[in-house]
Amino acid sequence: AKLGDAGREVPLAACHIVTQRATFASARRFIAFVRARHDQARLVGALKDTGTLVPCTTPAEVLETLAHGGAAAVIVTAYASTQREGVALCGGIRLRFPTVPVLLYYDPTVTTPRDLMEYFEAGVTEVIQHEVDDVRRALGAVLAAAGHKMA
Repeated sequence: AKLGDAGREVPLAACHIVTQRATFASARRFIAFVRARHDQARLVGALKDTGTLVPCTTPAEVLETLAHGGAAAVIVTAYASTQREGVALCGGIRLRFPTVPVLLYYDPTVTTPRDLMEYFEAGVTEVIQHEVDDVRRALGAVLAAAGHKMA
């Protein structure tokens, strides 16, 4: 399988992925495939006192970051322009890191139910709704539910 990466195809095997057990540091680290700065800022604010967000702009960067330090969860943003990449990334994470929850960050004004189904079929565990769940108290509940489903 391949992931689109800034207009070019990147074989998943080229990322040199290794499965690692979660450590205390990775238990507070959240990796996100998120390109928009305002979405990064909202997620950083929502994770305050919970953990650290590591924003990545390509699927390959997400997989490499995950392989080299683990994470409590991976957040994939459902942008229309990166949907194929995002869906493929969810499947790649599920295949290589089956115990890592994959959360979908989406805006219901632009993401259709059909889009959501594609992500769920690829392995998304939970959803984070833009401007609803991306506040500190709500995101904590979503993260707890995602972790519980993977246990």
